Amino acid sequence: MEGAPPSGSWDALVHEVVDELDPDERASMREWAASAKPSARNREALLDRIAAARFAHAAAEALVRWIPEARTLDAGTARLEARLDGRVVRREARLAPVPLKRSAWSAVREAGTAEGMARARRAVADARAAARRDARADFVGTVGRVSDLLRSLPDLERGEVLEDAVRRLANPTSSLRKLEKQIRQRALRAHMGERTEELRQASPDIRVVDLGGGVRFEAERDVALAAGGESFHLRLVARVHGGEYERAFLTGTPEEAASLIEPAIRAELDRLETGAREIAVAIDRFVGERVERPLYDLRNLRRIVKEELQRADQGEPEDVLERIRQRTRKLDFEAREREHVRRMVHERHLVAYKEYFPEARSLGRELTLFVGPTNSGKTFLALNELVQGDSGVYLAPLRLLALEGQDEILRRGKDASFITGEERDIREGARFTASTIEMLDPRRSYDCAVIDEVQLLTDDDRGWAWCQAMVGVPARRVYMTGSADSIPLVQALAEYLEEPLEIVPLERFTPLVPIEHAVRLGEIEPGTAVIAFSRRDVLTLKAILERRFTVSVIYGNLTPEVRREEARRFREGESQILVSTDAIAMGLNLPIRTIVFSTLEKWNGKDDVELTPAEILQIAGRAGRFGKHEEGFAGSFRPGDVRRIAKVLSPSYRLADRPLETRVRPAADHIALIAAGLETDSLARTLDAFQRGMTFDSPLLRPGVTDDMVLLAGITDRWPGVDLAVRLALCTTPVDTRNPSLVGSFEAWMSSFARNRPVRLRPLGRWIEDERTPGQEELRDAEIEAKRLTAYAWLSFRWPAVFPDLNECQYQRGLLDRYIERGLARTRHHRRCVECGRELPPRSHNPTCKICQSKSARGKR
Repeated sequence: MEGAPPSGSWDALVHEVVDELDPDERASMREWAASAKPSARNREALLDRIAAARFAHAAAEALVRWIPEARTLDAGTARLEARLDGRVVRREARLAPVPLKRSAWSAVREAGTAEGMARARRAVADARAAARRDARADFVGTVGRVSDLLRSLPDLERGEVLEDAVRRLANPTSSLRKLEKQIRQRALRAHMGERTEELRQASPDIRVVDLGGGVRFEAERDVALAAGGESFHLRLVARVHGGEYERAFLTGTPEEAASLIEPAIRAELDRLETGAREIAVAIDRFVGERVERPLYDLRNLRRIVKEELQRADQGEPEDVLERIRQRTRKLDFEAREREHVRRMVHERHLVAYKEYFPEARSLGRELTLFVGPTNSGKTFLALNELVQGDSGVYLAPLRLLALEGQDEILRRGKDASFITGEERDIREGARFTASTIEMLDPRRSYDCAVIDEVQLLTDDDRGWAWCQAMVGVPARRVYMTGSADSIPLVQALAEYLEEPLEIVPLERFTPLVPIEHAVRLGEIEPGTAVIAFSRRDVLTLKAILERRFTVSVIYGNLTPEVRREEARRFREGESQILVSTDAIAMGLNLPIRTIVFSTLEKWNGKDDVELTPAEILQIAGRAGRFGKHEEGFAGSFRPGDVRRIAKVLSPSYRLADRPLETRVRPAADHIALIAAGLETDSLARTLDAFQRGMTFDSPLLRPGVTDDMVLLAGITDRWPGVDLAVRLALCTTPVDTRNPSLVGSFEAWMSSFARNRPVRLRPLGRWIEDERTPGQEELRDAEIEAKRLTAYAWLSFRWPAVFPDLNECQYQRGLLDRYIERGLARTRHHRRCVECGRELPPRSHNPTCKICQSKSARGKR
């Protein structure tokens, strides 16, 4: 061609195609070629256009339309014919497009030559012939299967279905597959029961499941496996379904159906068993990798593995491993953090807890443990030893005991200060201190120290304070008091500290006698303490007993001053009966003759749990105070508890030793190091990592982060600008996290703290001056307000610039104390039976319920 570009180039190809196109198509082709890039893909498109143009030139117009779009062939139509129940069925069918083979496409590409054109035509003809053959075979096969299914139908249905089948087979738009399926479903409905029974006879292991229009065949196999240290049986269920199995089930003999279905099910069972054994090996490997990690939570890992293996039948075997992987991701993350924390603390030499207290280590301390039951004079002897030195500290578990300790030191002729988290009574020149144990200052040295109730080393929430005191109090002589079950732990800690320990056993001064029958309310006498374990039960019992006695009450929500006043009233005889929670268990010096338990169960914050023998002894031991009574008595309102109390109070009964572990609360050094290692500003995450990963140089020591600390730390994390060590101190604020109102106050205070803005106390409401008797809700609100003030006072002693209203706080606490005392003195509750304690009807004038009246009447007869 004149002026044509060089052969083989992009422009040459474009020129060749454009020349061979119809005039109407040349303009659009030139426009496309001008914008297209000369790539391999576009070159292929050009070649397709060239082939199409050559077919057009060779009068093969029918092929031009399909060559550029896809390498398939329009196969056209075919006349299909078959016999159904003696009748000839004809169908004019549109054939599906036929994909051309590679060789046929090559022939089409070369159709510009005579030989190429011949090859292309042969390829097209062969493809269309094959499509017609396949269509005829498929039609004949479908008609044959429909014929078999028709023969399986009942006579009454067969004629109607045959006419419909002939009509639909002849209709080119009707689906053959749908027709066959519908006839098969009718046959299944007609013969499901009898065919199922026949197949069961031929192959008992195959189970037939009616799918309501279809049928599935199942078989089971039990496989014994072992994985992750667990042995278990896995029931494998193989399932097969489909048209070929359904046709054999319906139209063949039972033996023919079984011969087709059994091998398929057996192959599926083999596949499932092979997969299950492979999964068991994979689970073994998965668990084994984690067992080798010393800080992995193996208990929870094994629990997860066991649970997933027990539900292994629910799905494919490979699903088990995936579920285990999903559920152990958190354990994997926690293990990595533990390992990271352990590595860091070892590198920084923070594992030796005893070395945190260099002052204590330098003194060559001597340890003495006064051990014995309640009312054996342990604290009395320890305080006598305390005042022999020039200085000393008495560490108590409760504010009331610290107050008693201050009084006892003063009574022995030594001046003493008093310190708790919310109160100070600092006496100038005093060289002795009585304080709650959390207020120990390990930097101040003493001649002597007394650690009261040392068995609380094992307390989950406060044990860290006893551990800190025993390990770190800087005193040459350290006296401890505790029950006999604490001896092994104290001995083990003394060995860890490499300090000498003397154990001084003591006996109870007065005998403690169990009451052999269930105590009735009507049998209560003055000098009795009734023990309940909820505020509601304490106030209810108070209301019942106030009909005959004056009553004092002590429970946890009361302010310390109210508790002290209530204890004083009972001690000095102003009240005859004390109703209390187990708050009196920790050594309060009260003239109790008899302890009566309303129950031996208490709520631990999550569940109702039985009192431990140690708790029963600790509470019951308050009875029979030496110097007041010659013997003490302990009993219960419930007949079922009488035997248990008698067993625990038996002279031959020995308490089980306490666990050989105690808690350690994180220090600022721990927190700074762990936070830096985790590259986080979050105190909550750091505390969590400390709890999971911190280790010490003794197996006796365990991390002691509480849930309350983590919750408050999460609040302080909203202000990351506050120093991490300061946030650590803030998260130990005494906030009752079960009360949303108190948590909300802490959040508001933290907002001001972070901005260095003073937190001012709002005045109490006018209700505080109301002379009317507070109701139940008002009393509860006052107790919550008192807790809020307690937390404020705690913060004020540490950050007075931000919490400046300490004097106002103490004034408001005094108002609340008087308000609560007034409420306790006057509040009345639902009347209850004086015999059994059941609630009485509002208008009942009888002091006993109908059940007790009936029992009394029968007794008189």
